[in-house]
Amino acid sequence: MKDREKTDLLTKICYLYLRDIGCFEIGTEIHIPAYGLRDYTNEADKHYKIDLVGINWKYLPPSKQYMKKIETEAYSWDHKVIKKPILRGIEIKVSRSDFKNGFVHVGCNYNYLMTPKGLVDKKEVHKGIGIIEVDLDNLSIRKLSPPWYGVNINGITHLRKPKFKEVPDKIFSRIRGQIGYRLTLQTALWVRDELLQNPLLLEAEE
Repeated sequence: MKDREKTDLLTKICYLYLRDIGCFEIGTEIHIPAYGLRDYTNEADKHYKIDLVGINWKYLPPSKQYMKKIETEAYSWDHKVIKKPILRGIEIKVSRSDFKNGFVHVGCNYNYLMTPKGLVDKKEVHKGIGIIEVDLDNLSIRKLSPPWYGVNINGITHLRKPKFKEVPDKIFSRIRGQIGYRLTLQTALWVRDELLQNPLLLEAEE
């Protein structure tokens, strides 16, 4: 399998993985603002885009839950905040040269590296980054039967869990805006390609 084919396959696996762990918004090639986030002490951290970023909920422990006042023109009420959205960013590397080229180490609350099995050693990756290995020789995907939703992916191993990092609200909003923009762009391209392949598409009038 060529590197390009591996990258395409791992991108799809990564998307399914993020969906499986509860991400409700997922975008590809997400730009991460540089200021205040780059790990300048790490030579491998020299990029500005993450392959995939997903947003899901992190439930707060009882000691950190709080009341927030919600106001509208008609009325207001107190709302108990028990969860907050967090970012999960995954970088995909399929070759040693690609890995040595570096990748984004920060920018999300949880940062991961996804590679084919045996490509990297844990000692080569910064301790704060989670490592996900994909066994391409034993990879299988099974759709769960109703009433369950999602898929079961066999062949994925978590070599290390990522460490949580705080992301400023301003940066979070910018990244979430990037996800929305990429989702809109990708949907537009998908619709265009579907229409162009549709035999019922009428030719433009002269």
